[in-house]
Amino acid sequence: MDLGLVPGRWYAPANETDRLLSSQETEVFEARCRTAGGGMFLGLQAALAMVMPKLGGPEVYRALMPVNDRGGDYAIGWFINALPVEVAVRKTFTHTLAEARKSYERAREHLGVHYLRAWRLLGGDARDGGYRPVNFFSYNDFRRAPSAEGNVHLWFSGSNGFMFWLHRDHYGLHVNSIYADTSRTADIKGALLRAFRRELAGRQESARAIIEDSSR
Repeated sequence: MDLGLVPGRWYAPANETDRLLSSQETEVFEARCRTAGGGMFLGLQAALAMVMPKLGGPEVYRALMPVNDRGGDYAIGWFINALPVEVAVRKTFTHTLAEARKSYERAREHLGVHYLRAWRLLGGDARDGGYRPVNFFSYNDFRRAPSAEGNVHLWFSGSNGFMFWLHRDHYGLHVNSIYADTSRTADIKGALLRAFRRELAGRQESARAIIEDSSR
């Protein structure tokens, strides 16, 4: 999406965390994802893909997806690669989630190639491979980490775009946003999150019925 930023310029960053769904609403959405044949990760990716065209974005959602590439049980450190995903938006959530699953499976086949290496092999400048504005899709469930509630903090000294990290805790589903601190980018961020909330909450009724049926 066009953020109105000057290419190559770094801006002061804004850093904000917003709650997208309550704990109960998140459970309802998760049930909808399971019914559609996926989990929260693919479901959120599909929902975000469906939001973008409604805001003037592309019909195909493209992002870099951080993945763990730890090679064994005895390594210590942060072993992260980023794989490209490409999700074609379909008419229904279920079909879009299926596209997200296929894209994820294709991406996993190339886990051994680091995204900076791929960038350079494609002719990119090695000096700016890690600093170009890109769209990352990241989701973490912090309920698995003891005492992680309320301790999310990410920071960059500058920004040339808009990035966010989706995370879930015992209080619900949240998004931490870091973006170039301009009025236009802030407006786009607000519109994006409002549309994303509607996309997620719009599935609450059918998913709630699924939960009630499964409990009978």
